[in-house]
Amino acid sequence: MGTRFLLDANVRLALAAQPMRAPKWHDPMFTGPGEGVILPAGNYTRPLVFSSIRGFKQFGLKLLPGVRNANLQIGQLSMNGDGAVFEASPTAPIVNTTISHVSVFQSNQNSTVFDSPQPRGRLDGVTVRGNFMLKGGATAPEQPSAGVLFRGAPPQLTKTQVVLQAIDPAQFLTPTRFVAVATNTSCPVAGFAFRSDTWNGGYEAPGGAQVDGSFVDSHFLFSFPDQVGGRIFAFRTGSAGNVLSKGDTGEVAAASHFFTLVPAPGNLSAFSAANPVGPLSPVPMPVAHQGFYVIAPVTKAWPPGEKRTLYLHSHFAQPGVQAKRLECGIPFKLDNPGLLCLAIAAAPTAREPHRVALSLANLGTKAVPAGFDLRFAVQLGPG
Repeated sequence: MGTRFLLDANVRLALAAQPMRAPKWHDPMFTGPGEGVILPAGNYTRPLVFSSIRGFKQFGLKLLPGVRNANLQIGQLSMNGDGAVFEASPTAPIVNTTISHVSVFQSNQNSTVFDSPQPRGRLDGVTVRGNFMLKGGATAPEQPSAGVLFRGAPPQLTKTQVVLQAIDPAQFLTPTRFVAVATNTSCPVAGFAFRSDTWNGGYEAPGGAQVDGSFVDSHFLFSFPDQVGGRIFAFRTGSAGNVLSKGDTGEVAAASHFFTLVPAPGNLSAFSAANPVGPLSPVPMPVAHQGFYVIAPVTKAWPPGEKRTLYLHSHFAQPGVQAKRLECGIPFKLDNPGLLCLAIAAAPTAREPHRVALSLANLGTKAVPAGFDLRFAVQLGPG
């Protein structure tokens, strides 16, 4: 039989020594209705191993300011109010601390919380690694929910990251307000790194989003399918210099599909009309690829030397995002009569935050007749 700690309401458990017990499925090591396990300040020289921490209304695990060199290995963190909370302090930073081996974060209201009650709280070398984050916010779907939540004052981050394999809030089963990464802070969070490498799906509007918050100079990697749902990225006021990526080696749409560029004013409704969506995506959406192929239609004769500007819309070009590599590639047609894409740049407006402008010119010696289509590749990548 495995040892289990059942904590009554208003009882707090602070660890002073190493708990060890073989993991057992559906047999949480710590469970209870109130607060969960609290890790006080100190230097932790041995790994702390938990089979699971589950079912706490307030939080499953809280790391207090001053925790150093902690290596926490947790089988699962599930069905808690907050799963794991890092409490940042300006005078007692949490240093060189890792939570890992988490097979599943399931049905937490917030799975990982970085809480900074005071300004300039410090987190130095903090990493959370897990496999699957599932059904976030399902126990209280009307309340905000997040995979990663920054709360209070924005902390000062040094080498702080969350790394997952997959996220699926399953909002088609239970409509929740879950977002993968969120802020509820007094100003933007700077220097954070987040990645979910293999799958990010199950989002639906109006609640779901991969990012919903204010970030500066942070890095996000999400691997998601073509027909991803929800609001995708919702960077708030104050965001700047963030890098978005869909994969380590880049991501390119199928060469069999081309997105048609549109003329000025280049709004989303015109772009959506030129690129009808399929049954799996019934609402107009900007392009969700970083590399893809486009058609620049010649609707009227194009004289030699004339420049024209056409537009597309992309989730990877919006205020708050720094696309380091904006490129338009070599035309597909060997008989191209002289049309060339000279430049590509983000061109957002207050109502069209995802708009991208492409400058093209006829560098040939003859006019290009109406009816010709220039086909080429574009990239809006992290660099």
